Amino acid sequence: QAESEGGQNWNHPFWRVLAPSLAHSRIPHYTRKQREMMVGGHSQPKPADADAQAIADAVRADAEKLMADQGKLEGQLEEFAVVNYTTQVVAGTNYRLKVKVGGSAFIHLHVFKPLPHTGEGPSLASIAVDKKEEDPLA
Repeated sequence: QAESEGGQNWNHPFWRVLAPSLAHSRIPHYTRKQREMMVGGHSQPKPADADAQAIADAVRADAEKLMADQGKLEGQLEEFAVVNYTTQVVAGTNYRLKVKVGGSAFIHLHVFKPLPHTGEGPSLASIAVDKKEEDPLA
């Protein structure tokens, strides 16, 4: 019987059955949803959905005011449609939203949505204007 230093018998049936499955495993095993919701970095971009649009709509007035203060907007935006977004789970959720604001014009919004128990709504953290559809969310 083959033994290594430490007295381990690598020819034991336990190792002959288990070793091949361990060799092909990637530990830890996370589900796709767990990988997307991990605390840390932002998720991969996701297509717009009703929740992302609701968050954008909640900060639209703040975004328009900020753009007007910067001299980038007169009046109101003709369109305000989320195209895609990323999320980052923190003590709440950070959202990066790519928003189509008319024609071929886009803006990127950084929005923080606190945890529900705070009773607070989403707040606009920053805005990037003069973006194009192909610009990555950053």
